[in-house]
Amino acid sequence: MSRMPLIIAVGLGLASVARAEIPLGDLAGAQVGLEGLVQWDINDFDNDRADLNGRGPDDREQGIRRTELVLKGRGKAGVIDWTLGYDAEAERALDANLRWKTRLGSVTLGQFKQANGLEELSSSRSNDFISKHSASNLFAVGRRLGVGWAREGSSGGAQASGFTRELSRGFNRGRGWSARGWWSPLNVDGEVLHLGASWVSADTPGDRSRVRVRPNADFATLRLLDAGAFTNTDAQQTLGLEALWMKDTWRVQAELFQSRIDRYAVAGAPALGRAFDARAWALQGVWNVGGPGFGYKGGVPVTNVPATGERLWQVTLRWDGADLDDGAVRGGRGRALTIGANAYLGAHLKLMGNVVKLWTERTPIGGAAVVDNPTIAELRLQLHW
Repeated sequence: MSRMPLIIAVGLGLASVARAEIPLGDLAGAQVGLEGLVQWDINDFDNDRADLNGRGPDDREQGIRRTELVLKGRGKAGVIDWTLGYDAEAERALDANLRWKTRLGSVTLGQFKQANGLEELSSSRSNDFISKHSASNLFAVGRRLGVGWAREGSSGGAQASGFTRELSRGFNRGRGWSARGWWSPLNVDGEVLHLGASWVSADTPGDRSRVRVRPNADFATLRLLDAGAFTNTDAQQTLGLEALWMKDTWRVQAELFQSRIDRYAVAGAPALGRAFDARAWALQGVWNVGGPGFGYKGGVPVTNVPATGERLWQVTLRWDGADLDDGAVRGGRGRALTIGANAYLGAHLKLMGNVVKLWTERTPIGGAAVVDNPTIAELRLQLHW
């Protein structure tokens, strides 16, 4: 049975709710609220060579992308808060942590997003594009159990953490640590200039690793860029560089990632001990058409969602790519141009549309290049509160 009637009913019920979250009262001295996010997507594939969704002549995929419920508690003294979230569609725990605020910064214990990337740290409800860019999809560590520290000043900040596996079984594993720092030499009168860097180092569980990425479409089942499975790996280190400029209703941001997988030699095949290096990048812009400016918190841009009865229209453009060729490993190279538009219709409803054009090429050692240049049309209906 389709879940669209349920989504529409929830949306109609939220039309009368003015607040961003539903207040549930006090619990153990904390003010408790409920937040939610439901996303329903359509991906329409105009294939070139490969069948991106693996269904022959049926080139359309549609369905629920996320169904998130998040409980948040805020201590009345503003010193301790907690978060407990779950994605029912993915059957996966989200943020599940306690945070203490001190004069030396905040300390977080539990599961939370690790610090590697502007887009990865941004809220899912205000993502500018339906699919995250290839750099984020390739190298983001995501949410992990661990201990983190963060501090923000008037012109910059830093965060660091040690982490292990995800809370839910069957998802990401591997111990490691992350660190991120940013500098805001300009942050006044609606204009922000932000420069930052991040570093993540993590073990590869079972000495296995694989670097591959979907073609900027979450419902694609085939990866056009795939470096293959490594079975002799020690760890992976990822360096990220980021830049952000915002002025009034304009925002431009760029990210560059360089990631290395350390491998050890195998008996009879010493060449397999060579490290594998992969690269990915993204440049994107957003224009709030006649709308408000952007916010900025924790070294991350914030979209100011309109209140009930108001509207926000956005035009978006992104150019991103990845290079998974390194020595004898020929994972391929690709670029993607995404043109999009977003409409926030009040405080709880968002409509998104993207057209993605991809250019990819894989050239095996001693072989001919395989070129695949598909186009993907994407739509999203989102309800959030």
